Amino acid sequence: MPTVFAGIFEDAPRVATRPADAVRRALALEEGEATVRELGPLTLGWTGPGAHESAEVTCVVDGRMDPLDVAGAYRLHGDDAPRELRDDFSLVAWDSSRRRGLLARDPLGIGALFFARTGAVLAFATEVRTLLRLLPSRPAPDALAVTHWLARGSEAPGRTFYDGISRLEPGSRLPLEAGARSERYWTPRFSRPESLTPSDAAERLRSAVESSVVRAAGAGARPGVLLSGGFDSGYVASLAARAGLAPRAFSAVFPDQPTVDESRFIDSIAAALRLQGSRLSVRPGNPFPAALEYVSRWELPLPSLGHFYTRALLRRAAAENVDILLDGEGGDEAFGFDGYLIADVLGRGRLAKAISLSAALAGPGDALARRTLRVLREYGLRGRLPYGPHSAARRRRDPRRNTPRWLSDQSARLLVDGEDPWSWKLGDGPRWWAHRMHVLTTGADTLGVGDYLRRRARAVDVEVAHPLMSLDVVELVLALPPDLALGGADDRALARRSAEGVMPEAALRRTGKTYFNELHNNSMAGQLEYLHELLLGAGAQIGAYVRPDAVRAALLERVPPPAARALSGWAPQMWRLASMETWLRAQEDSSYLEGALDALEPRTTAPELAQTR
Repeated sequence: MPTVFAGIFEDAPRVATRPADAVRRALALEEGEATVRELGPLTLGWTGPGAHESAEVTCVVDGRMDPLDVAGAYRLHGDDAPRELRDDFSLVAWDSSRRRGLLARDPLGIGALFFARTGAVLAFATEVRTLLRLLPSRPAPDALAVTHWLARGSEAPGRTFYDGISRLEPGSRLPLEAGARSERYWTPRFSRPESLTPSDAAERLRSAVESSVVRAAGAGARPGVLLSGGFDSGYVASLAARAGLAPRAFSAVFPDQPTVDESRFIDSIAAALRLQGSRLSVRPGNPFPAALEYVSRWELPLPSLGHFYTRALLRRAAAENVDILLDGEGGDEAFGFDGYLIADVLGRGRLAKAISLSAALAGPGDALARRTLRVLREYGLRGRLPYGPHSAARRRRDPRRNTPRWLSDQSARLLVDGEDPWSWKLGDGPRWWAHRMHVLTTGADTLGVGDYLRRRARAVDVEVAHPLMSLDVVELVLALPPDLALGGADDRALARRSAEGVMPEAALRRTGKTYFNELHNNSMAGQLEYLHELLLGAGAQIGAYVRPDAVRAALLERVPPPAARALSGWAPQMWRLASMETWLRAQEDSSYLEGALDALEPRTTAPELAQTR
């Protein structure tokens, strides 16, 4: 059972009315009985096993860490305790003798913490839906956060979709004391990578990933693995099998979608590793019942169009009594080549090397020269521009140049003025290092990956671990020579070398990547009537952020034909608009979700399960 905690901290003498009752009501949504403690200015409550109480320190942890160990670190190191913790977590600790405490979140943002201030009262919780019940009233939507997500597919750093509710950023802490503000405790500094041969670097990477896989699986657990035909999950599965963990494999296959289906690659990996497991056979279906259920449970829009089938796969793992489910999430960020190395090479005056890297990153195919110049311009020239002039020039341009044409004029201006996409240039070290730090921490967090994966797993009562998103792996890849990741057109050359002798040969040599455009476009194209009604009909809320006529012309009347759906990016734009509209309507009318779900049930196409060996 996961641990959920919530609390109220009062900067001044008792401000909140009966805070213990408010915390208890907020936790009533969660499974298990709530424990509530009044610790002077802090009222703290939790459900689940992740708590330690003593006369001196009370500590509650959501994550894979022992609360006794965390309490010990807090006694020894005070506010610096999070620096001593190596796993994913969100925590609250309180020292009764000093009458002060701490909120903190792990460096990679796998755990979560949300907070809001109302005068002298700070309310916090590990879930937004819990925090909402600690506030005097439900906040309005945050216009910048909504617009950012619609246009960019990511959340604004530190913000949520609710005005006034903030997200504690990865690697940050918030002291529980009068007037405190959040601050970073994990701020790695760049140091020049050690000169390593590709073989030595590959060995270090393999060792770090293998240790992370074994640690994530846990001693004596019955592990499973989410297995696709790609490199990342195949590497995790191979290392788990090599360690004697015998994971059960759970895979989705797509028999009617040839550009998506990875059945033969999954077969080759499973056969070579002798993995038993289950398959989910997926055909295009209606994703909106899943979206409505997600909004109903978590009171947030559903970010993933594929949730309608991935949740079914996790349910299967839970039904087979898997203790821990491993996945390959984070491989793109951990293993990939960072193109902004080209900017650093240009900065050293090595034009020929910059062109060579650009050509390799552009990959094989027609019009190589034009594509090489595009890569050189994007990563080399734009990457090399100083932050100040680059950011200022961007804001002076017409906001329509950098935003979707279906946004309203007000939303386009709000987005351009409110976002800061080049802030990573202010980070430490060369461009490649600063950008990679951003991608691995703040960038991943704004995509909402950790939040979504956590909620998806908890909804079906199964624990999922992400061994490629471990602090040990991240710190290592930040210390390795960046050029080793690129070999010819292969942007995972070092990771592939590290997997030699571990992964089945066919899976190891597969450099292609599968995209789900065909399935997602087919699924959304089958819901056009519903989409018109949802986005343009009576009661639509999305018009506060977009131009409905432009949404109609640019998206609803330009559905990609079947032959183009494998490459089209139509569905993600359509999904963000529809998912956000669903959430906005639920904010406007608390009875909306129940009626909408009843109306959708006849249109639902459910995935079917098929057992494998």
